[in-house]
Amino acid sequence: MPLTNPYPYVDTDVISARDYGLLTWNWAPHGATTNVTTRFSTAGRVHGFRTPIPYPMSITNIHLYIAGTPTSLSSTSCGVALYGGTGALIGSLVGSSVSTAWGTTGFKTHALTGGPFQVPAGQVVVAAWWAGTTAPALLTNLIGTDINLGVGANVNLRQFLANTSTTTSAPANLSNFASSGAIPFWVGLS
Repeated sequence: MPLTNPYPYVDTDVISARDYGLLTWNWAPHGATTNVTTRFSTAGRVHGFRTPIPYPMSITNIHLYIAGTPTSLSSTSCGVALYGGTGALIGSLVGSSVSTAWGTTGFKTHALTGGPFQVPAGQVVVAAWWAGTTAPALLTNLIGTDINLGVGANVNLRQFLANTSTTTSAPANLSNFASSGAIPFWVGLS
């Protein structure tokens, strides 16, 4: 399916998400590493990834890259979700399709239940959580947690931890934002 941008621009010096068949991503993966020791934190804790929406778009999928496989994932308590910039749930996918996909390394595409979703220009939050014995490791960057420097209050964090005890459904709203322990994992949208 060809991607169309109603607000086209030309910048020959920058590789964009569209060059990879995506609509947008939270950061360009040029400095990415598949460091398998960098894993999700505590089971049930939401990891949030603020992602720019440069123009209004229709979002169907969340993309992740699993760099290190987990062990003994719960088949019902792993998920991904899409939230508006203020933290209100737009769409999600929870359950065995997520936990099964995360059982092997590589690029993962998760189709949001009920999608596509129309999203205005601005920003969204991509969220992911897990439950099991050992967490999955996602594609990360070399910036480390410094990615949040200078962004102000917790609701503005680029990468963050939020709600605890998330299991079989996505929280209706994100809360309890924290930057401590937040890891800059890569996510994409299409």
